[in-house]
Parts: sequence; C-alpha cells; structure tokens
Amino acid sequence: MNKHVTTMIDYMKTNVEVGITLADLSRVSNISLSQLVRLFKKHTGVTPHQYLIQLRIERAKQLIRCGNLSGKEIAVHAGFSDQAHFTKLFKRMTGMSPLQYASHSRND
Repeated sequence: MNKHVTTMIDYMKTNVEVGITLADLSRVSNISLSQLVRLFKKHTGVTPHQYLIQLRIERAKQLIRCGNLSGKEIAVHAGFSDQAHFTKLFKRMTGMSPLQYASHSRND
C-alpha cells in the first residue's frame, strides 16, 4: 500500500473518536487535497469518509460487545456526532440496529 495512504489510515485509527477533515489527512500525509481522495480511493476502493465510517462502525461494535455503555456513550466514543446519526449509519452498514446487534452478539 502507498505510504501516504498508510499514514492516513493510521491517523484515522488513532483519532477515530474525533472529527477528522480532509485537511487533517492532507497535512499528516503531506499530499495535496486534490490528490488525497483519488489516491486513497485507488488504494482502498473507498473514499476517506467511507473508510472512516467503517472504522467507526467497527469501534462501535467493539463497544457494544463490552456491554457497559449506553447508545449515546457508544456514539460519542466511536466518533459520531450524535446517537441518531450513529444508529442510522450502524443500521445501514450492518443491517441491524445497535440493540439488535447487542442482542445478537450476546447470543453468540
């Protein structure tokens, strides 16, 4: 994988719970905004935003499996702006609500 893309991914993983802009990614990877999205998508198959959402959903799944946080707390710790936005994206990405996921993961 391209070193600039690897740097961006590492930055996203480290900062998944905070707001990350394309300007942040451009700065940490030392490439222009015009190159950033094209290069990232070429190497990952998705845009930086889509990749970040995937990371946040995976983080939310981990937090749900822990079982000791509210939906609002999970949303905050996974980097979503609010619980409604988190729930909507979680359902879109996983096919189930966070509550359904929690119930399903307890039964496994």
